[in-house]
Amino acid sequence: MTETGQNAISVSARPFGPYALIRNSLDCSVLAFWLLNPNRREDRLRRRLQIEKDEAHKSKQARDSLGQGPADWFAARTAGIDAIASAAEISNIGRIESTTRMLDELEEHPDLKEMLIKGTWQVCSGLAHGKMWASLAAHGLETVGHDAEARESEVKMTISYTALAVYAGTAVVLAERVAGLLGSRAKNHLSGQ
Repeated sequence: MTETGQNAISVSARPFGPYALIRNSLDCSVLAFWLLNPNRREDRLRRRLQIEKDEAHKSKQARDSLGQGPADWFAARTAGIDAIASAAEISNIGRIESTTRMLDELEEHPDLKEMLIKGTWQVCSGLAHGKMWASLAAHGLETVGHDAEARESEVKMTISYTALAVYAGTAVVLAERVAGLLGSRAKNHLSGQ
């Protein structure tokens, strides 16, 4: 929210909303990087099929949970995935990696080692879920009252725009690196590599 006064502009933000958006951006970039990272085209295709298979299973689980009846589409979708794998001579599609494992792989990449992406993702995930540990790690804390006898303090917690900017900057840089990797893979694909 932005308010303008006579000689000032006041900007305020809810302490959780921006982090949910940053986390979503990181999730998408991490998945895209994981998908595009292998040098071998067969490995990238295997990963794409893993994503598709995972999406089919999660879609079926959601529909089952909502009581939407038998999933006739599921068998056709998984058969289509298997047919693509067979045509590409991929015998074992395997399972998709967890986001944490994808982050571990990403942080081993020479261009990304110093970015602390996993830590940024963890804090943003915690804040997106309203976790106190993440609030304490990312927000500004100011003691506004203290009762030594009762051994308690009153603390005002406010969003730290510095931390928010660092986390958002990390998400932007990662998205740019993924776009560069996509461009490189597309160029190689068009040249037949």
